[in-house]
Amino acid sequence: MRNLHDLTKALRPPLAAGEALDIALVKEGRDAHQAVGYLPDGTMVVVNHARGQIGKTVPVIVASTLQ
Repeated sequence: MRNLHDLTKALRPPLAAGEALDIALVKEGRDAHQAVGYLPDGTMVVVNHARGQIGKTVPVIVASTLQ
């Protein structure tokens, strides 16, 4: 049963909707208003209405996740 638990844990997204975190924004996103940052594990985080904040670390709240 341990292997199933490990698999479930590995497939779980690193963040869930509603979680708060601080993230360093490092580049522009696909849309004109977006900025992108990365979690320590390499997961990309897109932040809406934050293009003017690139180069800064900002507090964000996760709205949704894609796996």
